[in-house]
Amino acid sequence: MAWAAFEGTFHYDELLTDQVAHQVYGYRTTGAEPVVEWDTAALRGEEWRHRIAEARAALDALLSASEIRGRMSRTH
Repeated sequence: MAWAAFEGTFHYDELLTDQVAHQVYGYRTTGAEPVVEWDTAALRGEEWRHRIAEARAALDALLSASEIRGRMSRTH
């Protein structure tokens, strides 16, 4: 997972959320082509917010899988 954004500071809990979707102009999820949007009107649109929400879901899945692997390695 990678992202590019106009935001100067962030907190991981807010990364790729609806609140900052208009500041994110690109992302790439594992195994997919990069997605980039330069039109500021599009960055503020519902479709872009939906796409950012999908990227956030992919990030959450990646973090959850990592957390599960970490727990499993500590118990074995």
